[in-house]
Amino acid sequence: KRASFTGDLPDRASKIAALARRVRSDISYTAIEFGYRAIIPQPAAVTLHNRFGDCKDHAVLLHGLLEAAGIPSYLALIHSSTPLHPDFPALSQFDHMIVAVPAGKDRFDFIDPTDKFLEPVPGTAPLGLAGRQALILDPTRPHLASTPDAMAPSTGTLQRLVTVEDGKSVHITDQLSLSGPAAATLRAQLATVAPGEQLPTLRRLLGLDRLREQLLEVSFTALRDSSLPLKARLVWQSGNTLQSSPQGIQLALSTPLEDYLLFPASLTDQASTGTISLSSPIQLHTTITIQPPAGFSVQAPRPEPRQGSSSFGKWECLTKGATMTWSGRLFSGRWTGEQATAGARFPAEALLPLRQPWLLVPDPFVSNQPGQ
Repeated sequence: KRASFTGDLPDRASKIAALARRVRSDISYTAIEFGYRAIIPQPAAVTLHNRFGDCKDHAVLLHGLLEAAGIPSYLALIHSSTPLHPDFPALSQFDHMIVAVPAGKDRFDFIDPTDKFLEPVPGTAPLGLAGRQALILDPTRPHLASTPDAMAPSTGTLQRLVTVEDGKSVHITDQLSLSGPAAATLRAQLATVAPGEQLPTLRRLLGLDRLREQLLEVSFTALRDSSLPLKARLVWQSGNTLQSSPQGIQLALSTPLEDYLLFPASLTDQASTGTISLSSPIQLHTTITIQPPAGFSVQAPRPEPRQGSSSFGKWECLTKGATMTWSGRLFSGRWTGEQATAGARFPAEALLPLRQPWLLVPDPFVSNQPGQ
């Protein structure tokens, strides 16, 4: 069976990805934290038969499949959250097992087969394991090796159609395509809940209750297939976005999806410590199109091109007619002191153009009609 789904693949990287995907999709994760099984994995054949196992079982199975495909690999121990103390060797320093595939002299590609939602990318760290030390269980020379400092990049495109139906209500349709760790994180939140709970779960994640936005519909494509971009369609009704002005109607939009993607929880949690880090670069491209009510035209907030950059990221924005295109990028890295303070502010500053109000202006022909 192993040969049947790797034999026709063109290269080593494709075979590694296919085998890792097979383990992730076919074997359910079940933590084993008691008895001898807490430290001793079961044989790969038993895991295949049972269709479940813990991190050790996943790693042993993937290691065996790679070896059968002629791809050398090692089991590796790592801690999922705290640094190691190399001068105090002890099994208790590790709480997770992954697989290390040699990728050159003293370099490895690390694969976490228990991560069900992120494809392994050569040269990048598994989700949540960037910049950590792992113990390579090489029978001839066990040694420590570091995982890469960065995870794979997260990329997203967002198409937003804003319809102002009668000058009083605003309906918004968002079409989101997302890949990388950001997609994996969202998949982990939504694929593991019942379909009926996906909409309220997404409301909570996006903070729509706080923003007084009403999420009406949500649907997903490739929610459980991490080999494809995650696609989502959201239909929601915006509240308190329209205000009268002497020139017409002001339309101010909130940015819940952009906020979610550009304000990672880890970044928010670190801001108060004076040091912030981002292990996965993020790139997002947003296009907003405004459909005004009959008798109105759209006046953009600022039609001239705008852009900004810092050591933390960069953004640019261009508006033409009723359409705005905005692109933003956060770099991976680590910042301290004043740089950390400025970095924590950068996402909000980058999103300001998306939040500036549009103006819906009555058409001259309509405004000059009798009774207007």
